[in-house]
Amino acid sequence: MGWTVFTNDWFLVVIAALLYWTMDKPAGGRLLIVLALSIYFHGLIKQMFLPVPADGNGGFTFPAKQVQTAVAFWGYLLFEFRDRRFTWLSLAIIMIAAGITLIYTSHTLEDIFMGGMIGAFIVYVVYRSMDWIGSMPEPFLFSFSLVFPSSLLLLFPDGALYAGLLLGSGAGYSVERLKCRMTVTKEVYKKVITAVIGGVGLLLIIAVGSLLPAVSVLFFLHAALVGLWITLFLPFVSVRLGLNQQSGKFQTPE
Repeated sequence: MGWTVFTNDWFLVVIAALLYWTMDKPAGGRLLIVLALSIYFHGLIKQMFLPVPADGNGGFTFPAKQVQTAVAFWGYLLFEFRDRRFTWLSLAIIMIAAGITLIYTSHTLEDIFMGGMIGAFIVYVVYRSMDWIGSMPEPFLFSFSLVFPSSLLLLFPDGALYAGLLLGSGAGYSVERLKCRMTVTKEVYKKVITAVIGGVGLLLIIAVGSLLPAVSVLFFLHAALVGLWITLFLPFVSVRLGLNQQSGKFQTPE
């Protein structure tokens, strides 16, 4: 159904990437972390509780993924953007996702409620952890961004895609802060060019994933490349092309 686009995994990755490249780099990076954690832990919880079918065919299980994803992704944006119009938009998407999931799927109210609670808990944990993570010395932050997702891969290999996205996003962001330090331009045409270059590259990398054999390590590495493209490679390219500036770099007057 068309409504699921607002909770589709790759659609939300693209939205977070565009936010990172053209509007608010820290917010986009944090949003990628929230999304990756939410979907990873949904898979882990689902495996722990299987089989818990909500219908006779076993087609749906606890908790409701669409609702959890909507609450985690759009709910986290409520903390980042305090504009009242955006608040109403995010709340509307969350409520629509919950309502349509209840009406058009076989998920129970318990599935929907717990999906929302898990999504909200992930938002809370990430939001409360940002100051602590941001105060880490850079070498420790980089090491943490490698070790934590790798541990998640070992814990739940079926979540390799999102553990890899978490690794690529975290490691790329920590390196970008040291080596690239992109500051987002205010010129609209440069934002558009950056978004087009980044979007084409991102879609090509995502498409390559459909050609890979079903091996957890390959999914992990592929998703890590997606995260690195978003948080490191595209910012570096955009700075080199003059689409964005480099923070701390001396600029000669024209």
